Amino acid sequence: MKWLLLVLAALVARPGDAAAQLSAGYEYLPAAEVDKPAPGTFAEGVRVSASVVHLRAVLPIIRRGDDLILLAGASFHPLFLGLTGWDAAQEPTHPRRLYRVQPEVVLVDRFAPAWRLIGFAQPGLQSDLHRIGLDHGALQGVILLDHVLPALRATATRFLGVGLYYSSDFGRNSLVPLVHVDIPGRIRVAGIIPLDLEAMYGVMGRLDLGVGEMVDGAYYRLGRHAPGEPDIVRQTNGFAGPIARYRIAPFVKWELRGGMMFYRRFRLYDGAREVRRLDPEDGFFIGTSLRYGP
Repeated sequence: MKWLLLVLAALVARPGDAAAQLSAGYEYLPAAEVDKPAPGTFAEGVRVSASVVHLRAVLPIIRRGDDLILLAGASFHPLFLGLTGWDAAQEPTHPRRLYRVQPEVVLVDRFAPAWRLIGFAQPGLQSDLHRIGLDHGALQGVILLDHVLPALRATATRFLGVGLYYSSDFGRNSLVPLVHVDIPGRIRVAGIIPLDLEAMYGVMGRLDLGVGEMVDGAYYRLGRHAPGEPDIVRQTNGFAGPIARYRIAPFVKWELRGGMMFYRRFRLYDGAREVRRLDPEDGFFIGTSLRYGP
């Protein structure tokens, strides 16, 4: 959801601009042991690490001032897993590379001076890209109703809204109620709660410092598995920590974030039956991204 926040912020910050965006990012989650495994079980001694690449492009399709905006794009998120201590005698194969390939569409309709409706659809593929079938497809979507709050100053448009999110961010398809807040100022508070929230302070013209939290996850279908072995991976991560953003050029920003993970789930399923519960212990993470756009 961080991407949707950035798009909405750009539309407000530069009304009349096309708001095309390109971004590339990387997150690293160091190896951690499974949290409280039962003695003598498969999970004992297993360590889980992960690294994720995020690539995204978004282009304007329609823009009529701030009244009607349609954006379309696509994103690619390869996830590289490290599983050490895995007992191959009990389970010969395990997932190593998982992928999300997702077209994206955003519609913003300012249907009244004090109200706007936001729709976000993200069909796609969540899979190991082996023996791909229809069940490897996934659909996520957001609908938000925003109210425009009275501005503190002429250039500071503030929003407060509510909505619903159909998503796999919590490791399975769920319908999640949302609260959207965007309060600009010297300290800007923006978020789509509970998925993303941050407070950023403008230290100088090019540098913003702050803190934030984010929840991300997915479920993936596995085409490479033997009968009786897991065919679904469900994983969810919650991050919290400091953020630094530096404006390299007028439309180019570099971001560095890190901190602690307050929630981690990594589980393997055979259909609806849970086969392996390998939730790692909480630990630290680090991430960086480079973004082009208003």
